Amino acid sequence: MRLIESVSDWLDQRLQLGTSIRATMAHPVPRETASWFYVFGSAALTVFVLQIVTGILLALVYVPSAARPGAACRS
Repeated sequence: MRLIESVSDWLDQRLQLGTSIRATMAHPVPRETASWFYVFGSAALTVFVLQIVTGILLALVYVPSAARPGAACRS
């Protein structure tokens, strides 16, 4: 079993998102609604979720300081 498959199985066991992702990927898109607006809407949602996740991760590690953490002050 490849590393990616084992990591995917591990995440699926814990988060149980596999069925939801498979259902979303198999969602049929009617030809009359398959327009650029449909594509850009889903792309905008994906980028927005990515921005939320990275913002939360940044908030966990960001330290507002004039001096860098761990660096000796030179005076």
